[in-house]
Amino acid sequence: MASDYVSIVMQTHPWSFRASKHFIPYLQDMIDEYDTNIHLLGIVPVMLKTDGKMDDYIMRLAQQEYKDHMFKSEIKHSERVKRYALSGITNDLIHDKRIKKMYGKLLSEVLERVDQHERRYIEQ
Repeated sequence: MASDYVSIVMQTHPWSFRASKHFIPYLQDMIDEYDTNIHLLGIVPVMLKTDGKMDDYIMRLAQQEYKDHMFKSEIKHSERVKRYALSGITNDLIHDKRIKKMYGKLLSEVLERVDQHERRYIEQ
């Protein structure tokens, strides 16, 4: 395998929530079939709209279903992120700083989860 860890990226749409429920057993089948030590770091909620009723509903379902597997960090919907594909990442405005902070929190949580797993692995 090319990776030790997997994170599921789940948009806050009903079809994405359902797809994540199907992906976890598929991942387990791959682990069993190829006898690999890949580990699920968690599920990252993405494309959330502020005050979106459907987003809130899907997040409640996901929290109930996945509990501690849900990342605390959330990636909010942002037109600026889409614009980066054309303009490149900028540091000019307060919006850029907010986006970097949002992704920085996610990166910190990913690294924390990897570190926790590595420590448990060493203790075994």
